[in-house]
Amino acid sequence: MQNIVTTLKKPNVLFPILFVYLILPEFIESDLFKGILNILFGLYFLVLGYVLSEGNKKYLLASCCLAILLIFFGISRLLN
Repeated sequence: MQNIVTTLKKPNVLFPILFVYLILPEFIESDLFKGILNILFGLYFLVLGYVLSEGNKKYLLASCCLAILLIFFGISRLLN
């Protein structure tokens, strides 16, 4: 578990994933894939917030709120 935490904290792991999340939807035209992408990144931010919070409840709450919003946006795209 400690190896996962140290891997996720490295900027060379975190920033490319965020870059993919910000850039990839511009090239996808299907709402189905955009919805799936939002749900996947919502789950990613949920796990990332839990791993990186290290007992800081405010950081964990903010990350969970972001993850829940992304998941709801993904579900709404899937339903359209």
